[in-house]
Amino acid sequence: MSLAELQVTSDASWFVKLIACFNLPPYATAPDRRAMNIGKFWLELFLCLLFVAPAFAQAGRGGISGLVTDTSGAVVQSAKVQAKNLSTGAVFQTVTTGAGLYSIVSLSPSDYEVRVTAAGFETSVNKTVPVTVDQTTTLNITLHAGNVTEVVSVSGTAALVEATNSTIGQLISAETMDRVPLLTRDEYELIQLSAGVGATNGTPNAADTPGIFNDRPGAEVSAYTINGAPQGTTYYLLDGSPINIGENNLGALIPAFQVPLDDIQEFRVETQNVPATYQSGGSGVISLATQAGGNQFHGDVFGYFRPNKFASNDYFVKQGQIENGQPNTPPDFHRYQEGGSMGGPIVRDKLFFFGDYEATQQGLLQTAYYTVPTKAERTGDFSADTGLIIYNPLVPDVTTCPSTNPGPMCRQSFQGNVIPTADLNPIALNYAQQFPLPDQAGTGPLHINNYFASGLQPNNAQKFDVRMDYNQSAKQHIFGRFSFDRNKFGNVDLYGASNIYDPNYYQNITNGRNILIADDYSLGPTTLLQLRYSFTRHYENQTGDPRQIGFDITSLGFPASLVPQQVYKDIPLIYFYNFTTDLGSNWYTTFLFASMVHDALATVSTVKGRHNLSAGFEFQKQLMNEGQPITPSGGYEFDNTATSSTTFAGDGSDFASFLLGMGSYPGNEFDNFTKDIFGADANPYYAAYIQDSYRIHTTSRSTWASVGISSGAAPSASTGWSTSTLLFPLR
Repeated sequence: MSLAELQVTSDASWFVKLIACFNLPPYATAPDRRAMNIGKFWLELFLCLLFVAPAFAQAGRGGISGLVTDTSGAVVQSAKVQAKNLSTGAVFQTVTTGAGLYSIVSLSPSDYEVRVTAAGFETSVNKTVPVTVDQTTTLNITLHAGNVTEVVSVSGTAALVEATNSTIGQLISAETMDRVPLLTRDEYELIQLSAGVGATNGTPNAADTPGIFNDRPGAEVSAYTINGAPQGTTYYLLDGSPINIGENNLGALIPAFQVPLDDIQEFRVETQNVPATYQSGGSGVISLATQAGGNQFHGDVFGYFRPNKFASNDYFVKQGQIENGQPNTPPDFHRYQEGGSMGGPIVRDKLFFFGDYEATQQGLLQTAYYTVPTKAERTGDFSADTGLIIYNPLVPDVTTCPSTNPGPMCRQSFQGNVIPTADLNPIALNYAQQFPLPDQAGTGPLHINNYFASGLQPNNAQKFDVRMDYNQSAKQHIFGRFSFDRNKFGNVDLYGASNIYDPNYYQNITNGRNILIADDYSLGPTTLLQLRYSFTRHYENQTGDPRQIGFDITSLGFPASLVPQQVYKDIPLIYFYNFTTDLGSNWYTTFLFASMVHDALATVSTVKGRHNLSAGFEFQKQLMNEGQPITPSGGYEFDNTATSSTTFAGDGSDFASFLLGMGSYPGNEFDNFTKDIFGADANPYYAAYIQDSYRIHTTSRSTWASVGISSGAAPSASTGWSTSTLLFPLR
C-alpha cells in the first residue's frame, strides 16, 4: 500500500477536504496563467490548507513528539502532555490523538520536563528532555496503571535516534563553539565540521580568505559548497527568519551580517533532504538559534588582546631584512576583541531579556613603494635626470637620432632637458603639485620607487543583539529580537593624511540590521498557529577618500562645461601606464549597495490520528539598490610614447607626456564621463507548502514516512544597468 493510500485510509475526511480546496477546472494551473493571478492563487491555496492541514515547527525552533502507550502496548488516547522549559518556566500543552500520538512544536532549544497524565494511570515525568534547533526529539512514554497522583520520574534520557525526520545535517552545539578555537570568532567556520561541506577553494579554515566574494566581512562562508552544490546557494536562517541577501555580481546568496558568537545558542547545518518548510532551493541551510533569557541571571565577559609586540615575522620579510642588513623586525599587527552578554528575568516565568555586545579593533601593516616626480620635474625640469632625455613631439622630426634608436627619423629633444613653460598643460601642473614628495633616492634615470610609506589597515567592527521573550500564557508565547552589525575596513592613505588624491585608498562601512517579531498561539489542544515577520537590511558604503566626493573639477582647470556631464562628482583619474603612480578617484572604487528583505510567514501545525500535518504561506519582498560608477568625472591615460625618440621607442617619460597634456597612443583611451545608472530591483516572492509525516505503525518501534510539497513564484521588476562613454581630451 502506498503512502497516499495509507493517508486516505487513515483519514479519508481530511483528504476529501483537501481535494475540495483544489476544486479547479482542468489546466487551471497551467504555465500560461497570467503572473498577476499568481498571488491570488497561492493565497486561496493557503486558506484551504489553513483549515485542513496545518504545520510543523518552524525553522529556528525544535519540538517533542512521540507515542503514549500502556504496559501492554495499547495506545492511550486523550492523555495530557505538558512540556516545561527548565530555563524560563514556559509551559506547553497538548493531548494525545486517537492513535496515541502527541506533538509539541515551536520549542526554543533548551532542556524540558515532560509530564504525562491520564485517567487510571500514574503520572509520568521525564526530568530532562533535550530539544535542539530544527529537530524533533522523539520521546515515547509508557504509562503504568495506578492513581494519577502517583508520579513515576525518569531523571535521564537515553540517546535518541531521529526517527521522524529524514533531513541530514549536523548540530553545532554550544559546547562545540566553546571548545573549538575560533581566531576571528566567526561561527560560520564551524560548518566545516559537517559531512559534505567543501571548504573555500578546497582549503580548510579559509572562511576569511581575502579576495572571495569581494572580501566582504562575514560573507566568505558563501564560498563553501554543500554536497557539490554551486557556491553561494546556501540559505541562512536566524531564529527561523531569513538573513540571506543577493550578492550584486555573482548571483549568489550571502549572509547580511555575522552574528556575535555569544548570541548563538546552537546552530544546525542541513545538508540534504531539507523539509518543505525551507526556502532552500534544494541546497543546504544554515539555521542559527539565538540565546534567550531565563529565570536565572547569566552572562559572560571576554577580552582577547594581541598587541603588535606579539606579532611574529614572516619568513620572506625576515630574509629580506637580513639581506639588507636590517634587524629582524616583525610587521605590526594587532587585534583586540572584547564584549559580553547578559540575560535574565524581568518578570519571573513571564518576561525575559537577553543582550550581547562584541567589538573588534584590528590593524594590519601595509607598505608600498611608489614612483613620484621630483620637485624640479613638477615644473618640467628634467635636467638633473642623468640618462633620461625628454623628446619634443610638438616640433618636426629630424634625422639625428640617438644610438639606441638609429632612425631614420626621430624627435628633437627639449633644450637642456627642460620643457618650456608655454608648453606645459595648466591642468597637469595643478595635478603635479598633488604628488607626495620623494623620500627615497630611487633607482635608474626614472628614480623608480623613490617614495615609501606604511600604515595600519583598519578592520573594526561592532555588533550587538537584544532579545525579549514573553510567555503571555500557556496558549501564547511572543518573542522579538533586534540585531545590529557594523564593519569599517579599508586600507591606508599612503599619500599622506592631508592628501586626497591617492587612488589606491578606500574605506568601506558595511551595516547589517535584522528585526524579528514572532507569535505562537494555540488554537486548540493539538493545533498551533505561528506568525512571524522579519526585516533585514544590508548596506555597503564604499568610497575612496571621502573628501573626493563632490569634488569641483574646475578647481583643477577643467572647463565648467564638463560639470553637467558628471553623474557622480569625484576627482578625474590620471592613470600612468609606465612607472609614475596614479592620481585621482580610481575606477569602480565607489560602491553603494543596499539590499533589504521583508519576510512574513504564517504556519499552522496539528496532529490528526497518525499524521503530523503542516502547511504554511510565505510572502517575501526583496529589494536591491546598487551604484558603482566607473569614471564619472573622466579618466585619462598617459604613457611614454609622446616623449620618446620615436612613438614606440620606450625611452621617454609618462610624466613628461602628462605635463604636455598628450595622452597614450590612439586606441588606448580611457572610459570618460561614464553615464552610470544607480539601479534598483524589486522581487516579490510567494510560496506555500504542505507536509505530512505519517506514523505507519503504532508501536514504540514504529516507522515514519514523510512527504512534502513546496512551491513558490517570484516575478521581478528592475531598472537596468548601463554605461555610455564620452571622450574629452585633456588638452
